Amino acid sequence: MTKIGKIDRVKNYKPANLKCGFCTVSCGNEHCSYSLADNLSSEVDKDYVVAFGGRVVRINKSYLAEHGKSENLEDLKMFHLQVLKIYDKIDKVDPSLLRPGVLKGLDRFLRTAKNCIAKLSGRKWNENMYKFWEVPKCSCPYEVNILKFPDGDYVVNETCAVHGSV
Repeated sequence: MTKIGKIDRVKNYKPANLKCGFCTVSCGNEHCSYSLADNLSSEVDKDYVVAFGGRVVRINKSYLAEHGKSENLEDLKMFHLQVLKIYDKIDKVDPSLLRPGVLKGLDRFLRTAKNCIAKLSGRKWNENMYKFWEVPKCSCPYEVNILKFPDGDYVVNETCAVHGSV
């Protein structure tokens, strides 16, 4: 393992499949993703739900109201939809068929979109809060990084198609 800034790089990391595929645990007052059935239950305000390609994001209505950002709902939905569309594209593509750097470029776009989501929600962007290991086709060590979240010092697999240097 070599330390590069705040990120450790490892070679040929083989991730265990610990992600359930339905949910993502998010930080405090941020949006949270749940299963499609959870998000579309009768108690959820569907105006605060964005869905695409089998993924669903529920925007925290009370957080927006408390921070006076309810007027940003449509813009938030647009950015969340863009993120979900990029996730869907990455899911469907074979990384070996892409030119080098295409997935890295999509990851940069995702970071920018998540930054915009944070600002529209009334939060300051914090790079440590971006869970890069949840991007489709990422082979970076999920369980190691989730344990290091949100303090940083994350680990990147050098052979990762999205974040690696190979």
